[in-house]
Amino acid sequence: MQSLDQTERQKIRLIGLAAQMVLENGGETYRVEETAMRMAGGLGMADVNVVAFPTSIFVNVDGCSRIRRITHRGTNTSRLARINDVSRRVERGELSPEEAEAALEAIAADPGWHHATLVAAYGVSAASFSLLFGGTPGSLLVALFTGMLIQALQPLFAHLAMGTLLFNFCGGVIGALLCQLSAMLGPYVDVNAAIIGAIMPLLT
Repeated sequence: MQSLDQTERQKIRLIGLAAQMVLENGGETYRVEETAMRMAGGLGMADVNVVAFPTSIFVNVDGCSRIRRITHRGTNTSRLARINDVSRRVERGELSPEEAEAALEAIAADPGWHHATLVAAYGVSAASFSLLFGGTPGSLLVALFTGMLIQALQPLFAHLAMGTLLFNFCGGVIGALLCQLSAMLGPYVDVNAAIIGAIMPLLT
């Protein structure tokens, strides 16, 4: 096994960072591996193997292995699109390793949408799913406000180990209970549509 120089180590760090960011922002494992291999090819790296699991990423170059642990996961399609753009520019030779690393770090530092915007978007999405599954105006309103409440609680789980899994589980329980309670207090005909609407955004 030959030792790697500083340039090769930087390249390994770069493709590992890109792979980690894809996985943390909701990319499937095959997309993680595809992104890393695309960047490795653009950087002129040979004999590269990348394996992604939900909680870790393994990168092997010329017998030298690196492991990255994934401690939190979420879904941010905007970041995924920007990371994909960086990886394709690296593949085409338009970015140097230094420029690509700076671009990825800028993406990671971007706070993204304000939480209030996400709360409103979740509520509208929940209401839309409720309507799609045959909900009445009453069930639509219940799904809207229940969905907004679920998303408002998301920051409480953001920094926990397995936070996304816990948030999805608790969000589903809260959504179902609130919709059932609302149906008991003021029947709005289709409680099932309200429940589906409230929890469906958790699955997307």
